[in-house]
Amino acid sequence: MQSLAGGNIIGYQDAQQELLIYRQRVKVVQELLAVDCPDYNKELVPDSPVHIEVMKWIYKQLVETLIDCRKVTTAVTTSTSTTPATPYYRDCQELFELGLNVSGVYEINPGHSLATTFKVWCDFVDSHGWTVIQRRGNKSVTFDRNWEEYKNGFGDIEGEHWIGNEKIHILTLTNQQLNIHLRAASGKESDGVWQRFFIADEADHFRLTIDEHSHSGDLQDTFSSYHNGMMFTAGNSDNDLDSDNCAKMWNGKI
Repeated sequence: MQSLAGGNIIGYQDAQQELLIYRQRVKVVQELLAVDCPDYNKELVPDSPVHIEVMKWIYKQLVETLIDCRKVTTAVTTSTSTTPATPYYRDCQELFELGLNVSGVYEINPGHSLATTFKVWCDFVDSHGWTVIQRRGNKSVTFDRNWEEYKNGFGDIEGEHWIGNEKIHILTLTNQQLNIHLRAASGKESDGVWQRFFIADEADHFRLTIDEHSHSGDLQDTFSSYHNGMMFTAGNSDNDLDSDNCAKMWNGKI
């Protein structure tokens, strides 16, 4: 009983600290709204004590309002046409630095143009905002796909998916880390992080370049040693060095 009570006291103190942090985050977003969104009807945060989940909800609503408002206020209007605005945020790391920490689907714009706006799953863990480019595990989505499907992406952004080689290319035009997280059937988890990787455009068959000297983590680095400098191969587009088509050999299993 004493141990449980001590845990409750610590939990209460942590909750109070978290509440203070979210109050500060709300204040920052409100200040941004005041500057960027002149028509914003300021929502006052109650001075009376509120539950931490309520404060998180208020914060989330304000951030969404800020994103939507920026889309509108950055629209360029002329006498003949209106150019729709695009989100500011290059990737999930920029959203994390804004203060978002709830993993989920967000809209990003890595190329800062209409053509490069798309939705991604942001994974906010380990003090990072990771932009998920692939998730698979329950085999609900087949990865035995053709060139166009791998180029454009497939699957469910909230579940198993491949974001698309074209999108990865645009994302990696700026410096990006790569984090591969594996969970074995036994439950054992492993991670590998590379500090710099790049995917070329389609003209170069989405060739992979990775900094093989920047690997860290407990996941063995067979990735850079085997795949660095290699072009992408699909079942209907053989660009690997093997005499056979590796994509056909593995049928999208790896």
